[in-house]
Amino acid sequence: NDKGDHSGQAKKIVVQEGITGLIGACFYGMLNVTEVSLPSTLKTIGTYCFYNCSLITSLTLPEGLEVLQNACFLNCEKLTELTLPESLATIEASIIGNSNLVLTVLSRTVQFDNYAINTAKTIRGYIGSTAEAYAKSNNIPFETIDKILKIEIVNHPSRAYHVGEAISKADLTVKITFEDGTEQETDSYGLSYDFG
Repeated sequence: NDKGDHSGQAKKIVVQEGITGLIGACFYGMLNVTEVSLPSTLKTIGTYCFYNCSLITSLTLPEGLEVLQNACFLNCEKLTELTLPESLATIEASIIGNSNLVLTVLSRTVQFDNYAINTAKTIRGYIGSTAEAYAKSNNIPFETIDKILKIEIVNHPSRAYHVGEAISKADLTVKITFEDGTEQETDSYGLSYDFG
């Protein structure tokens, strides 16, 4: 009872320039797809769009993308690295759940739904970003992508410390200058010494 649907045989998806939204489950269950090409004009990836496209190993999301809807990459088990562009404004529920995923978030302010990322190996993003807050509140390891240019001591310890003695963080605040020129004062750091 073949009605001409050969989507299960497709290995590559190419979405033409000019398309702004992939709405609904348009590529749902295309089990043999390994490669996807998305246009620079894309703004929205819809609910269940790539659900069960389990052989996709890499995917480049274009700058200009604004919304990832529910379960859009759910069960894409071979997708182990994904970078979300700076333009992204909203991540809805359960977009992906892959315990081997390294998710890099370039937006500092993207809004995460409470259950946006079911699981991930690591979320990478900027210090102070919504990605860092989401990772910490969901017990997902976080790695910074900030590039540090300079670290300065803002206030010095109020007394002398000896090797092996714990330094009170209240006694030592540092100012970090990042590559983009922003500065941040913090008492959240680790100190180690190499006397070798």
